[in-house]
Amino acid sequence: MKALRLGFVLAMTIGGAGGAALLGPAAVAQYSDGYQFIKAVEEDDLLTARQKMFSGATANARNGDGVPVLVMAADNGSLKMTDFLLENGANVNIKDRQSGETALMRFTRRGHLAGVEAMLKAGADPDVTDRNGETALMKAARLRRFRVVEALLDAGADVDKTDYTGRTALAYAQENRARNISRALMDAGAR
Repeated sequence: MKALRLGFVLAMTIGGAGGAALLGPAAVAQYSDGYQFIKAVEEDDLLTARQKMFSGATANARNGDGVPVLVMAADNGSLKMTDFLLENGANVNIKDRQSGETALMRFTRRGHLAGVEAMLKAGADPDVTDRNGETALMKAARLRRFRVVEALLDAGADVDKTDYTGRTALAYAQENRARNISRALMDAGAR
């Protein structure tokens, strides 16, 4: 009954009184499962996420702010949830609609080397950019994440790619006086 009321409220919101006919009990149940799936990922509740996935939730779902569940898992630093989502078809390069960041970028910002390595192994593109034109390598250099920089370089990240301000990963490393990162980038061919 609660799901039916939720469906009525959603239908009224979507299309007024005429919209109520658009969402039947099956659609309401699907919405409810999708919402519960997103909530489970946010709370790092793998058991519930599995149950909701098998009830029809999608591994590329997003919350109301446009954040994909894979990015949420990275925000939580959860390798188990990340692996589960990837195994169930999550787009490895899916971006947060507001920041343009991917799960690889979020793991990078956290300095979560195992997460970065898992994303790269799953096929994440290290040269994808966010809304500012920054790559994971630029973020790692700016935040002084030396081991993450090494992993991204090993994965073939473009050392000379520039963001929208014209800065490279090397420029970020130099601005932040990260000599070891600057050296690693120059050894990899950065100019």
